[in-house]
Amino acid sequence: MKLSKYILGSLVMVAGLLTSCNQDNIGGVYTPTGQNVSFEVEEPAQILASSSSVDNIAIRVIRSLSEGSYTAHYTISGNEDGIFVDKNGGQITFEDGQTVAVVNLSAQNMEGGEEYEISLNLSDADVATADKVLDNANAKTVISVKCDYVWGEEINAVEQSAFFEEQWDQPIQKAQGFNVYKVLSPFANGLDYVVKINSDNTVEVKLQHVWNHSSYGKIFVVGDYDEKGSGFAGYYYPEQKAIVMYLYWCLADGRGFGTYQEVLFLP
Repeated sequence: MKLSKYILGSLVMVAGLLTSCNQDNIGGVYTPTGQNVSFEVEEPAQILASSSSVDNIAIRVIRSLSEGSYTAHYTISGNEDGIFVDKNGGQITFEDGQTVAVVNLSAQNMEGGEEYEISLNLSDADVATADKVLDNANAKTVISVKCDYVWGEEINAVEQSAFFEEQWDQPIQKAQGFNVYKVLSPFANGLDYVVKINSDNTVEVKLQHVWNHSSYGKIFVVGDYDEKGSGFAGYYYPEQKAIVMYLYWCLADGRGFGTYQEVLFLP
């Protein structure tokens, strides 16, 4: 019993010493005196869009103080093609009591498979509010949006190939929300190619790997209606549901086997 009392007394004494030491080492809590305006993150996660437009892209802006209202200003760079629309018009206001405000953007007229990136940059006046003690302000944030294709179920088309001098039933998939088709493994297993029909019924086929030759290696096709290998492949004829393409068959270094007609009859 005496031993227990001795141990208990020792523990109380040690706890008192530790409490005293901890209190001696605690300094004053730092309280910011400036706005310290900042984008919450320097580079948010990439946004994936399944259609040509996306609304309500939210970018959070923060500040250290909550008292009083404050209006911050920013500019956008990298939006020369006008894909992004700034609903806030280059400024954002923190109301009294708020430490978080949101910039709202939208993106429009995007092309499937393409990635779009812009930067939002705080004004010099807002950058000057950064707290040098906290050193946690982001004067810039980079927004990235990828317009991804969502492919529908397989449907059957018919392909006529002048290159192979054959015709066959051809499985394809249509991209949801786009007049774009994926032709599934037409010349080699696992090697597809994508065909895009524009609003004026012109057809686009970008350079794509479609076949492996036993001697030459990888074979590519690209739209060559204009004989420039520009990707412009031909025309779509709605009455016949026929995509008529002229494709240049080539190696990776550009050496080619010639341009041949490829016709895809949609179901």
